[in-house]
Amino acid sequence: MNSVYRAMPQPAPEWLIKCTDGAFEVEYSEEAKSCLFSKVKFDRVKAHFAPLNARLAKRRGPSLPGFAVSPAAHSTTCVCRDAINASFWLRCTRWIFARQN
Repeated sequence: MNSVYRAMPQPAPEWLIKCTDGAFEVEYSEEAKSCLFSKVKFDRVKAHFAPLNARLAKRRGPSLPGFAVSPAAHSTTCVCRDAINASFWLRCTRWIFARQN
């Protein structure tokens, strides 16, 4: 494989990031954000840290008026990794292939 087309261990080339980001925006919207976690994992992390964050906010509140930790929220514009569909991957690989030719 030509080193121009592989990223590891170097950072991904700019053109590859643009192809991937562009395909993601077309597939999900310009406002959409990707999430590293699956929806189930996101919910587990949220459940684990919610009580810890509440304790932190309670502890810091007296010395830092207005201190708060925003609760983790899975917004409608958040695309978890298990929600990335075949249509995105097809579009993404087509854009990458087209860029190489």
